[in-house]
Amino acid sequence: ELVGTGRIFGLAARAGIGKSTAAAWAARQATEDGAFTAVYWLQFSRDAKALSLLRSLVTDLGCGEQVERRDLRGRGKQVEQASDEKLVALLVMNLRERGRVLLVLDDVWTPAQIEPFKNLALKLSRSLTLLFTTRKVDLFDGDTR
Repeated sequence: ELVGTGRIFGLAARAGIGKSTAAAWAARQATEDGAFTAVYWLQFSRDAKALSLLRSLVTDLGCGEQVERRDLRGRGKQVEQASDEKLVALLVMNLRERGRVLLVLDDVWTPAQIEPFKNLALKLSRSLTLLFTTRKVDLFDGDTR
């Protein structure tokens, strides 16, 4: 089942049916057709934390140094200490400069895992498309159905 509105889409099916393969094919085709200038892939799992994957994306995109700053004692504040709101703000600034971006979230298990990424997609509604795969059909709520 592929459902979505706006720029947030989900592909839901039981395990082993080929959701990840379909998402990879769609990402490849859309890039070759020029629909996207960049594709980023984040691999989730049952125990994955959204904040950890946000941090990983910030680091991979090279915008981690923007989050480092000095507090009154002169200690640096690292990516690991940044809130999800701060990380989303950094990603908004960074991804906006990259053109049309597809962000694939593979194997999402819970609403909490996808929520910060939905916020990111809503803030970048003209330049970011979010595609997630899941085994949990009940993961779809009013925002994505």
